[in-house]
Amino acid sequence: MLSHIFKQVHTVEWDDWNISQAKEHCKDRDNINFIKHDLYGSEWNLPEADVIFIDAGHQYKQVLSDIMNSIKHNPNAIFIFDDYGLPPGEVKAAIEKTVASGHLRINFFIGERSEDLVHAGGTKFIDMEGCICNFR
Repeated sequence: MLSHIFKQVHTVEWDDWNISQAKEHCKDRDNINFIKHDLYGSEWNLPEADVIFIDAGHQYKQVLSDIMNSIKHNPNAIFIFDDYGLPPGEVKAAIEKTVASGHLRINFFIGERSEDLVHAGGTKFIDMEGCICNFR
């Protein structure tokens, strides 16, 4: 979807099978750069970006790591977070901590509302599906 909106898209994934599936699914797109990288196991050396879509690890420490590394490498970017309201609330808690510390500002909530949204595994969301933020 993002490759239809943006001139260039960089995707980051550590698993070869997921990368091959994504390449097959997007074989008609020529503006996607597939990067194999473990976001939590090594230093980030990723291309600069204007918009960063974060949908990686859902544990509190992983989300904080994604936020701080994204800010460090792309402080002027717009940050879009998926699964903001996914229970048990670790994504939401990490974003709210970063907002409270003054590093991020939530601009908009996006996606479906929690009363309408059920995760693929059957879990009901506790808040909005996602949010759009920027560095303060």
